[in-house]
Amino acid sequence: MERRKTLPTQDAHPGMIVAEDVRDRSGRLLIPAGAPLKEKHLRVLKIWGITTLSVRDPSGAAAHQAPADGDGAMQPATDAQARAEAVLREVFRHADLEHPPHGHPVPPGGGTPLPAPGAGMIPGIVQDVLRRDPDLGTLADLYHRIQAVIDDPASSLDTVARTIGADPALSARILRIANSSLYQFPTRVESIPQAIGILGTQQVRDLVLAATLIRHFSRIPVSGVDMDSFWRHSIGCALMARSVAFFRREANLERAYVAGLLHDIGRLILFMHLEDWATRVLAARDRSGDLLYRVESRELGFDHSQLGAALLEHWRLPPALIEPVRHHHSPDEARRYPMETATVHLADSMAHALRLGTSGERYCPAVEETAWQRLALPESALEQIAAQTDRHYQQTLEVFLT
Repeated sequence: MERRKTLPTQDAHPGMIVAEDVRDRSGRLLIPAGAPLKEKHLRVLKIWGITTLSVRDPSGAAAHQAPADGDGAMQPATDAQARAEAVLREVFRHADLEHPPHGHPVPPGGGTPLPAPGAGMIPGIVQDVLRRDPDLGTLADLYHRIQAVIDDPASSLDTVARTIGADPALSARILRIANSSLYQFPTRVESIPQAIGILGTQQVRDLVLAATLIRHFSRIPVSGVDMDSFWRHSIGCALMARSVAFFRREANLERAYVAGLLHDIGRLILFMHLEDWATRVLAARDRSGDLLYRVESRELGFDHSQLGAALLEHWRLPPALIEPVRHHHSPDEARRYPMETATVHLADSMAHALRLGTSGERYCPAVEETAWQRLALPESALEQIAAQTDRHYQQTLEVFLT
């Protein structure tokens, strides 16, 4: 009887015999069962995000023998290792691997609390913010104009392109995105119609929204906030979410990307327009050592995810974007779009774990067990998701922020 073993793709090497057909997300055969692996096959597996592989195990023995006593034994930690371990213990202090139902008692805050605004005040807060920043209220207008053209049966690809082309600076940024390593087109994309033809109208629409929002917010200085670090975190989360969607073989990768990009937009509003409350929240975070979103809820009666979702509702964005923003810290509460919410939840935690910027959070939020089970990713996928994000991270920062 043929013995088989399943191993992470990165552990495969030429000469191994494939035990089962390997197919892409559309069901197209990539490598037939019985074929010996070659270098070109390994490249194909990496391109298509295949995370595990079933191969024949002729001996039935473990592929890797445990080292003999003394071989490869752990060496005493160096001072640098000890310092690194201390930093990691602090960053991951809230990561509870056992996921007990009440594993995060809320530490008491310091001082006499001011009256919290409360969640009921969110609509009024959003309206006040929009009065002080009128341009903020119109940021999604182009998104809706493009959607109206898409919905018009008499429109064409050129009509969508002309709508985008009315903003030359935005058009140039969309072309830079299309020509980035994220898409790896074999030839250069020279025009908006060509970008739409390759990426699709809805994908370009979502990228227009992302580019418009970053262009607006990145031009506004915020006292006491490292905006570069904020956008590095947001873009890192967006790339992680896109990679998670890719490994799950989701159809609309850009929707996951934009949801990841927008997940902390409520915190941006908090920093920019509610400075006194933001200062109090950050001080309470420093006293308590708790996760920032929990401190927000204690001090304000709501957190940044609720505030961000209210802004997206004002912009009339799709519920598939609003729900992941509202519940990226509470994925169990997502009802209509639980998978999209779990995707952003995992992406946010991974971006924090890899220290890809920060929106004010000093610790790595734990991944909820139900969200992890819902995504049903093999553990081996996490390394490849991180590697895929790393390949595109620097260039994406340059495309959006320069």
